[in-house]
Amino acid sequence: MRTLMMVFFLLAGGASGAQTVAEALAAPVLDPLQPEIEARIYTGSHVPNLEIPATADGWSAYAEKIRSRVLDEVIFSGEAKRWRDAPGKVEWLDAIDGSDYRIRKLRYEALPGLWIPANLYEPKQFREKTVAVLNLNGHEPRGKAETRWQINCINQAKRGLVALKPDWLGTGQLKYIHHGEMNQIDLTGTSGVAVFYLAMSRALDLLASYPHVDPARLAVTGLSGGGWQTIVISSLDKRVALSNPVAGYSSFITKSYMPAMDLGDSEQAMTDLGRFADYLHLTALLAPRWAMITNNAKDDCCFRADYAPAPLLNGSRLVYRLLGHPERISHFVSYDPGHNYDRANREAFYRLLKKAFYAGDAKFSTEEIDVRADMRTDEQLGVPLPEGNLSMNALARQLARQLPHPITNRDAARRKLAELVRPHRYQARWQRMDQTQLEGDATSLRYRVALGDDWTVPVVALRPAKPSGRSVVMLADQGRASLGGEAAKALAAGDTVLACDLLNFGENHTKQRDWLWMLAYAALGDRALGLQASQLQAVVRSAPEQFPGSVVVEAWGKRASLATLVAAALQPELIRAPAVHGARASLKELIEQNVLAEKEPESFSKGLLQYFDIPQLRELAGGR
Repeated sequence: MRTLMMVFFLLAGGASGAQTVAEALAAPVLDPLQPEIEARIYTGSHVPNLEIPATADGWSAYAEKIRSRVLDEVIFSGEAKRWRDAPGKVEWLDAIDGSDYRIRKLRYEALPGLWIPANLYEPKQFREKTVAVLNLNGHEPRGKAETRWQINCINQAKRGLVALKPDWLGTGQLKYIHHGEMNQIDLTGTSGVAVFYLAMSRALDLLASYPHVDPARLAVTGLSGGGWQTIVISSLDKRVALSNPVAGYSSFITKSYMPAMDLGDSEQAMTDLGRFADYLHLTALLAPRWAMITNNAKDDCCFRADYAPAPLLNGSRLVYRLLGHPERISHFVSYDPGHNYDRANREAFYRLLKKAFYAGDAKFSTEEIDVRADMRTDEQLGVPLPEGNLSMNALARQLARQLPHPITNRDAARRKLAELVRPHRYQARWQRMDQTQLEGDATSLRYRVALGDDWTVPVVALRPAKPSGRSVVMLADQGRASLGGEAAKALAAGDTVLACDLLNFGENHTKQRDWLWMLAYAALGDRALGLQASQLQAVVRSAPEQFPGSVVVEAWGKRASLATLVAAALQPELIRAPAVHGARASLKELIEQNVLAEKEPESFSKGLLQYFDIPQLRELAGGR
């Protein structure tokens, strides 16, 4: 009863003038700009440099090494290797007649059980094998039925080309698939981005084998997310002879200083890409093939012309010169308003096609043909899909069924866990900001705890008048400001409370697009979960220097509990039997409940569920 009365007294503030526990916990520690500035510096400074060897042969060897590592270690990890090796299937359906072209409906299997609906536009008469264009849309909701893509594809067919227009995941007939589901696949140890890649590479397979197509003249173009698809498939698949990404990507460095516009989506921050390549590298990998980077000057979405293309072009042009073809890379800026692939951009693409493939053909026009009368409805262009066509969530459910794989040796388990979450060992420097009196002779002290040169963890220490000799490090999903009741109870019991906000918790999160920063760390080879666990370890390790005695850890919420269990599982001698409240019973809940990365980005640490679920982490941590 005495303890409960003290808790009420501390929360209420007692006599006037004294700070309450709730007020102490809510008092800001960091500068409001600090979390985002640290995120920008960390990401921007961890981007790999582009190396340009002195010879063309040296570049070829360097480029092949990048391609193989990205394909083998980033895109086709885990079960995705089996998906890649599965035979591709194409099913041709009915056709729609145009004046001098036709639209053939089809579906193709990107991977076993996931079919992509598509339309193939072609001239009615072929004189010889011709150029084929893979047209890729971004998040435009109508997918293959979007007006701009119908105009583009009909214009290509009227010029004698073959144009393939599939629906992208999350759009058109595939709108039931959410891109954030790819991180659920990552959790199982298989690459989620492989689904995106196979949807493109199977489309190239289809075009390369089409009887009327010259497989040496394959082109790819796309807007926004389609621009991202274009640079990825074009850089990694050398069958692409011409590439025109439109307002679709930028360097990781550019993303770090334009986060409101360029951080992208889950697929654009594919896990571990930045260990081997920046998007600058991918642009340079296009050399010596034909390429045009297109951006919009008045873009209201992303990848605007005044900042995005310059870093990409700067290094890539050097490679094109080294290989003897500086004329094959170009840049186009559209001054049409908005995030668009409108007429100016389309006509620039036609000019590139002529320059690359039809330089001597006076009949090949680069002026757009008015085909507005030929527009079809979504229903007219629709393609029947098999019942039960898979989603990425369904794929994740399949992969998770037999997981985790058992590891019987605890030392081996800890080594595997460290391999998966990639912890750091940080040296902590505690900087005391001020000291405030609480009621009941307790004291509040605010600290900025600097971890190396990378991070700052805000800590509010609540110290009773007669400390018990035990400190309780507390953290919560909702931040330390939500811990008033728990902190007051511990303080009343004589414990020193060290309430902290780790990376992406409470005060220590970026004000905009915080979940995308967590994915950006993973894209550059780190794991947000490993960073959080490392920060917690550093705080616990260094706390006795400020507050002598034992240290225990308590966490509230799913995210805070997971970070705590991982930290303790890695170093049980440092964090002994942590208390976690509200932890998930299983990581499989993330998949079964179809939780998206934007809700719990740290929880989707790639491969974690392949070997560890919550019970295994609890056992290693000795958690309560």
